[in-house]
Amino acid sequence: MSDPIKQDNERPDQVRDMLSLKQVLAKIPVSRTTIWRMSQEGKFPKARHLTQGRVAWYADEVAAWQKQLDAA
Repeated sequence: MSDPIKQDNERPDQVRDMLSLKQVLAKIPVSRTTIWRMSQEGKFPKARHLTQGRVAWYADEVAAWQKQLDAA
C-alpha cells in the first residue's frame, strides 16, 4: 500500500479524519510492532508525523486497507 489511496468524494476543503495509534490498535487487532512493520513493508497505510513524537493515520486509508482484506 505504498501509493496513497484516492477518494472519489474527496474535496480540497474537506478535512480527513485521523486516527491515533491507540485508535488504530482498537480497530486492528494486532500489536503496535506489527502495525509499524506492516507500514514499513507497504502492507498497511503509512503514518503521518503531526509533531515530534506524535503520528496519526488517515481513517479512510485504514478503512480501505480493511476492505482489501475482504477482497483478497
